[in-house]
Amino acid sequence: MAGAAGLAVIAIFVYVSYLCHRNFEETVISQTQQQLLTIAKATADRLEEFADALSRELKIIAMEPALQEEIQNRVMQTGIDVCPIKIFYESHKGDVDAFTALDADGIMLHRHPFIKGRPGTDHSDKPGVAYVIREHKPYVSEWFYNHSGEPVISISEPVFYKDQFAGLVRWMISLDTLSKHFVQSTKVGREGFVWILDQRKTILSHPDPKQVGQHIIASRKEVFPDHDWSALEDIVVKATQGEEGVGIYDCAPCGTRLIAYAPIHMGNQLWSIGVSMNYSEIAAPIRRHAMNYLEITSLFMLLFSAGGFALYRIEKRRAAQLEKKNQELRQEITNRKRAEKALRESEAQKQAILDASVDMIMQVDREMRIVWANKMAASIVNKTPEDLIGHTCHKFFQNAEAPCPGCPCKKALETGNTEHATMYQPAMDTVGESYWEDYGVPLRDESGQIVGVIEIARNVTEKIKAEQALVQAKEGWENTFDAITDMVMLLDSEHRIFRVNKATAEAFNTTKESLMGKKCYEVVHRENHPIEQCPLLLTMKTLEPHTKEITEPNIGGTYICSTSPILDHEGTLSGYTHTLKDITQSKRLEAQLLQAQKMESIGTLAGGVAHDFNNLLMGIQGYASLILKDLDSTHPHYQWLRRIENHVKSGAGLTRQLLGFARGGKCEVKPTDINEIVKKSSSMFGRTKKEITIREKYEQDVWTVEVDQGQIEQVLLNLYVNAWHAMPGGGDLYLETSNVTLDENYTKPYNVRHGRYVKISITDTGIGMDEATRRRIFDPFFSTKEMGRGTGLGLASAYGIIKNHGGIINVYSKKEHGSTFNIYLPAAETTVNSERSMAREEEIKRGSETILLVDDEQNILDVGKELLRELGYKVLVASGGEEALDIYKANKDRIDMVILDMIMPGMGGGEVYDRMKEIKPEIKALLSSGYSINGEASEILESGCDGFIQKPFDIKQLSQMVRKVLDD
Repeated sequence: MAGAAGLAVIAIFVYVSYLCHRNFEETVISQTQQQLLTIAKATADRLEEFADALSRELKIIAMEPALQEEIQNRVMQTGIDVCPIKIFYESHKGDVDAFTALDADGIMLHRHPFIKGRPGTDHSDKPGVAYVIREHKPYVSEWFYNHSGEPVISISEPVFYKDQFAGLVRWMISLDTLSKHFVQSTKVGREGFVWILDQRKTILSHPDPKQVGQHIIASRKEVFPDHDWSALEDIVVKATQGEEGVGIYDCAPCGTRLIAYAPIHMGNQLWSIGVSMNYSEIAAPIRRHAMNYLEITSLFMLLFSAGGFALYRIEKRRAAQLEKKNQELRQEITNRKRAEKALRESEAQKQAILDASVDMIMQVDREMRIVWANKMAASIVNKTPEDLIGHTCHKFFQNAEAPCPGCPCKKALETGNTEHATMYQPAMDTVGESYWEDYGVPLRDESGQIVGVIEIARNVTEKIKAEQALVQAKEGWENTFDAITDMVMLLDSEHRIFRVNKATAEAFNTTKESLMGKKCYEVVHRENHPIEQCPLLLTMKTLEPHTKEITEPNIGGTYICSTSPILDHEGTLSGYTHTLKDITQSKRLEAQLLQAQKMESIGTLAGGVAHDFNNLLMGIQGYASLILKDLDSTHPHYQWLRRIENHVKSGAGLTRQLLGFARGGKCEVKPTDINEIVKKSSSMFGRTKKEITIREKYEQDVWTVEVDQGQIEQVLLNLYVNAWHAMPGGGDLYLETSNVTLDENYTKPYNVRHGRYVKISITDTGIGMDEATRRRIFDPFFSTKEMGRGTGLGLASAYGIIKNHGGIINVYSKKEHGSTFNIYLPAAETTVNSERSMAREEEIKRGSETILLVDDEQNILDVGKELLRELGYKVLVASGGEEALDIYKANKDRIDMVILDMIMPGMGGGEVYDRMKEIKPEIKALLSSGYSINGEASEILESGCDGFIQKPFDIKQLSQMVRKVLDD
């Protein structure tokens, strides 16, 4: 027996030695792989930093103005010496092979260093070039062969000239350069090496140049077709999918290799780097470790054999002594079995009593292990009582590693008293979640020491869930009540508040608790009695709901006040509800909408009046021009006729203001820096009104707006003058511009789009105005000045001009507190053009061509015909659209130009022009109207009409415009 035991010990020792050796071998391999992975990730980081640096520097080159302009013009100097190119190329001469610049079609414009014959070649089919031309985004290409047959990659950056794509610039980097810098310079043991793959599993860098450009698996299978390359294939798949990790594979020519791989993010390209090492380089320490274990095992076996013989002699003498003791032990066991049988019978009786209980009963020892349990306890976990014995109660019933917080059994062990708690039981296989009234009763031995606990638990799930449902219902009602955005108060029969929602407390800037017990009129109106308009008085009389609109200065604004009785299930009154719904915003929006509709109606009327008045002025102006043309300045009637012309100009100015209000006709819209207009207009105003102190604050990077600069200057000057009148003794005028974004709720009443706006604020410290005046401030002909001091069209015109620009103008004012006018102009995406228009020529120009004059007003036809004949033209006239078309069809070859009225009954100017254009596509036409350029006139001009002249006009204006259209 001793020999067998000895052999077993030797076998165990040998086996343990083997396991230790295996563990050592696995540790060495794992540590080596982690070192390789560290090298792989470090090299990948260096490559990514290298590519990022080149991309940043290429972006700087692409932003060079001189280079942008030459690429846009597609003419680059052969010896271009743009500073960033030279600096970056010289500093990276060993990293990059060339810099190239291409135009928008992919034609090479420049190469640095210069190679004769390369500029002018088409590179649109090169990897990456087509992508940049198409998408206008930076790109890192896949590898390709350059003109010298070397494998290279390119890093490309688009070039923009004045926000338009002009071409691209590229760094060319050879794979050989990458290999020298990042692969060949990385040492991995004696025979280890580094390689780089792209997503197509093509080798981009390798110590063996013949491997570059080869498929890593296909090239190996071609040389070693019978070798199993599956392990390497699995590693390559993971690597080219962007994963990092380690692995082992068998290489046919060089044995087992360890490998680590990591991803490389080169711009938009995903590469993978692999660091490989031969297993043989780490085999030597593993073999030494194995020899050490073998020597130790041999020494142990020698010593064990020598001691084994001595142990055999000792064991033989002890065997006799053991036999005697065994006989005594067998007798003792027999006696013990008799006692145990009696105990089992007693235990069975006790167990039967416990199993009959509907409560869960268990005994646990000081370590919380179950000593015994009744059937009810076991049934909870679908076990028998025997299955529970020896297990901790918290593990079996709570699946916990420690006693539950508040466990009465654990507490009873600590205090020595009976403890009680309500415990939660998670859902088990046989029952759902439950709650138990749990008692822990200390169990003591004969000496009074606590040896365990009797646990008694009763299921109280239904009771607990009923209580929880009641709490949840109350919380749900409270949450719903607080979610109501209107102010809601619940009152008793004496008007005292006994519950309020969150919105009420927030409206009065206090807590809900502080409002309890107060009367509603004390809180809302700060009165000691109900107010007359409160609907609660009616509800108290009729016991029916009532609603009324009230205005309450205490909390500010207008509200819908609703009250209703609270009746119990028997119909007995128990209190009242009192609700306040804030409608201040909706009332404001309603007023703004009504104002906008009123102004639109007045504008339509004003526009019609202005149009007809301009036609009348046209006749007066035309005949006056004809008479003046032949009069010498010494003629006695000359000055009277000049005064008639001046009155016509005053009338025309009045109608322009009316049109500005009615239609806001824009004559010359261009991208504008609003700061420049405000500065220019305020400077001009300030020079004439020294008593006014102008304080300016401008948005630094104000957004561009597209406006008629003259009209906006007119609006600003009107507002400055209005402020001056409001400050007769002098004062401060505050001017401010800012970029703002208006949401749909703000812009909807004004019927303009929401989004980005430039805001102009003009604030005076004058006398201000009352609400009645403020409501009418933009009405035409409304003025606060005495009779004869103004037309009342200044602010009305401002309103129309801003509205026609798609903007908003409003005013805030209070008596004795000054006024603030806010103008919102929609921001544009275009940039400001600083070019200035050429000055107009002043002389009368003549001609001999044939002109068709079309207008539905006979006086316009008469005076227009005379003016044109006076200028030397042959004139045909038509009093309507149909007549004009008939004349044009019959004389299209001799009619050189048409002067066309825009507004005519039946067929308007736009339709007439379109049908004439069908007859003769090269038609030349001048649009004439008493209205400004707006709406239909803009559409006609956009469809090809050659010009516009606004009535009334004199012979000089007509001569220049006719000549401009004919000569263009």
